[in-house]
Amino acid sequence: MRPVNIKILAIIFAIGIGLNLNAQEQLDFQISSSTVTSGSPDTLEVTVQIRASVGSSCLRTSQLYFNYNSDAFGTNVIDNEKIRIEKGSLIEDVSFMSNPIEIYSIDTADNTTSRLAVTITSTQQSTNCGDDLFFSGSGVNAHATVTSTWSDLIILHIPISNAAELPKIDWQSSLSSGQQFFQTTSASPEQSSLPDSFFLDAKVYPLQDYDIIWNGSSWTGGSGGSGEPNSADAALNLLVETGTLPYFG
Repeated sequence: MRPVNIKILAIIFAIGIGLNLNAQEQLDFQISSSTVTSGSPDTLEVTVQIRASVGSSCLRTSQLYFNYNSDAFGTNVIDNEKIRIEKGSLIEDVSFMSNPIEIYSIDTADNTTSRLAVTITSTQQSTNCGDDLFFSGSGVNAHATVTSTWSDLIILHIPISNAAELPKIDWQSSLSSGQQFFQTTSASPEQSSLPDSFFLDAKVYPLQDYDIIWNGSSWTGGSGGSGEPNSADAALNLLVETGTLPYFG
């Protein structure tokens, strides 16, 4: 495995620099490593990491968009089966009674001919943050806990169709912003759920279905002084937090 040269890395990172929001709670993303594995053909491998500004947050769903150089990778990498997405250590299947159990699913779509959409969704939507899988005391968490330390979320494996072209991939941050839903254990309410449906196309989540909303810049619906949730909100059973962007520090 050989590292991507500095020229390629600079282009990959450029779109994320300076995009961290000064929000109360948010999810941050970064491309932690990019390498090209020699083969027939060569393959670009990109590791995407995640962290929470407030620790002990349960990931419900996350929708990310990536632009890529179609001259290097070809167009419509999903329809043409030109990409493989591997689960990172944070969302990988868990073992229960020696059987692998999927707690997150990954869905993909060609948002455009040169843009990839990746949606990561919890399969345990009926459970609360911090619940055990299947039954209390099972010792297996029903959700991944996103901490303030970077963790591997997904690894993209994209074959390079034309080695003469630059294997460039970067964030589509304007679409990714506001598409990340998670639930913190540091404040009530303690239960969260997703909308009935969502699409791999921009922002279509019906935020009006939620009691407490973080819209990327401010809270509404909570009992705190600025609309943020606090312990008085235990009776409200829906909490959504959005407004995230790639972060590079």
